[in-house]
Amino acid sequence: RSSKYTEHYTDTFITFKEIMRTVSNIYHNCVPDKIKNRRNTDKLKQRDTVIIACVIWGIINGYTSQRATYRAVCSVLFPNGDFP
Repeated sequence: RSSKYTEHYTDTFITFKEIMRTVSNIYHNCVPDKIKNRRNTDKLKQRDTVIIACVIWGIINGYTSQRATYRAVCSVLFPNGDFP
């Protein structure tokens, strides 16, 4: 973990919720409708905003690979197996 980024955030889930809120606002305001309304969005495992927020959360917490971030997300943020 990188204390440089996490010294002000003690609860990881609250941090994730803040990141998620920010990403959702930016996504809905800045991403073109062509991307938001692309085909087969009903078959997605997770929404784009969740994936982007997870990657940012992983970077903030010092994970150096997507695999490490995915494992951390599954075990820390969604321990009940809610994250595919």
